[in-house]
Amino acid sequence: GLWSVLGMKVDVRRRALWACASAQPQMSKADPREDGAAAICNYDLRTRKLLQKFLLPRDSAKHLLGDLAVASSGEVYATDSLHPIIYRIRADGKEIETFLVSDEFVNLQGLAFSPDEKQLLVADYSKGLFRIDLASKDCLNLQPLGHSTLMGLDGLYAVGDGSYIAVQNGTTPNRILRILLSPEARKVESLSVLESNNPIWDEPTLGVIAEGGFYYNGASQWGAVSEKGEIAPPEKLRDAIVQRLPL
Repeated sequence: GLWSVLGMKVDVRRRALWACASAQPQMSKADPREDGAAAICNYDLRTRKLLQKFLLPRDSAKHLLGDLAVASSGEVYATDSLHPIIYRIRADGKEIETFLVSDEFVNLQGLAFSPDEKQLLVADYSKGLFRIDLASKDCLNLQPLGHSTLMGLDGLYAVGDGSYIAVQNGTTPNRILRILLSPEARKVESLSVLESNNPIWDEPTLGVIAEGGFYYNGASQWGAVSEKGEIAPPEKLRDAIVQRLPL
């Protein structure tokens, strides 16, 4: 019942692992009856046991939980890549709830908190970067600097100094960016390309900031599996790659 795992985050304070799980036809041994089901799973890292599984209500719509972020309070926020919805699990909560629905969203991806955790930054593959005030739910689509783009962002990670690492795999070439926002996260102050067009990449996706570096999946091989779950021939596959980019 775990399904396909996409975004994951470790809650260091509580020694817990949170993971987005969605049933997709590309999965091994996919059950068509489960297609579109989704859940967030919470594991105890000490015992490696599943503590809770927060299921989205089953309805006629398909869901795809792509990524999540965990606040210092223990609250969890997650994005649905198929619907303009951000979900929330309250600290010590018993169910997953809808936090925000907006017609502004098209294809939600990674998300990260501002340093004071009053703002939530959310990547939208088709619209760029959104800043959401968690108290008022005010939603602002941040404009890119001239001659740059914030389209095609996937993973998004707070560095802690008001800047964010973003994996931009929706552009050619693929890039890893560092985006610095204004103190109140209302505008982009600067954008720098940390890495671009790495020859060993095969659609980089998600990662984590740790020990002075950004560790990320450099070869997701997303295109190597068809929508019917058919895997490309062995000669077209490659080893999994975890890369480290010093920060």
